[in-house]
Amino acid sequence: MQCIKTGYDETRLSYGIKDTEQLEPTTPKGIMVMHTTVKRNLVTSAFLMGLGITPVLSENLSAQDLSPNIGIVSFTLDDAYKNQHTNALPVMLKYKITGTLFIPTQNVGDRTDPDSIVMSWPEILDWKAAGWELGAHTHTHPYLTKLPETELNAELGYSAALIWRHTGTFPVSFASPYGDFDDRVLAAVRTIYEDQVSAWGGLEGIGDGFNALSSVDVYNIGRLGVERDTKVEKVCADIARAATEHYWLVLEFHQIVESAIPGDEGKYQIPVGNFEQIAKCAAEAAQNGKLRIATVQEVLKAALPTRKSTSLTKPSE
Repeated sequence: MQCIKTGYDETRLSYGIKDTEQLEPTTPKGIMVMHTTVKRNLVTSAFLMGLGITPVLSENLSAQDLSPNIGIVSFTLDDAYKNQHTNALPVMLKYKITGTLFIPTQNVGDRTDPDSIVMSWPEILDWKAAGWELGAHTHTHPYLTKLPETELNAELGYSAALIWRHTGTFPVSFASPYGDFDDRVLAAVRTIYEDQVSAWGGLEGIGDGFNALSSVDVYNIGRLGVERDTKVEKVCADIARAATEHYWLVLEFHQIVESAIPGDEGKYQIPVGNFEQIAKCAAEAAQNGKLRIATVQEVLKAALPTRKSTSLTKPSE
């Protein structure tokens, strides 16, 4: 393990090279962030620029777009399944929808493998090119509450580092696998990420996925899981409710397939036809001026403008 001291005595960032992977430790793209020992809000722009990283803020959504008379919908995709690239991305491009892709990094390869069920880094870059936020979903997709501290920190830090290395963007949004987190896990999450979405949850008495910007806990953002047996009409009704009652609705999807299979194996699959109907509902509401569609970080940056820099990119080579 190599420890590099920054210009700030109180701030250290640890870097490590996995035994199975040789990297160039003297270049930004060869640096692997394992865990930061301070909270992200202590990592200042000067410190980042010292590592050759430039903070970048999105221009897509402003505070003016979040008037009290507007609803918001965020599309989130978990696990970086290849069928998301094959089936979901064309739909998102068709309806000009951006959202947040949460990536577990262990099985993401450098080259596209037609036999893999997980996207490659080039395919993930297609989402970035389409305006999507890249979020982290750990490295091996474990139950985080069962891990000792060292393994927990590695799962959180190594996945962020891989995303940064391969895409040029440091992820700031995080999703705990299986919705499994507790106070100890969240304390570790806070040292690296600026928000965390849950696998479910929302406003009491309103329903899963509904959040109020005035009171949202940025480390426990509720999501509505859209699964094989979820009725399209129900999701479209929730989108309409978010528009009418001015909530932030966060939708969660996993596999987007041609045809979902029965039984537990296909529980988290959703037919691409259903997915497109949901996208169309959101897009039409947005076109009518009743709704904004945005990534998780776009919403939080616009709603909470005092938050520090949220996106890191490598300098151009």
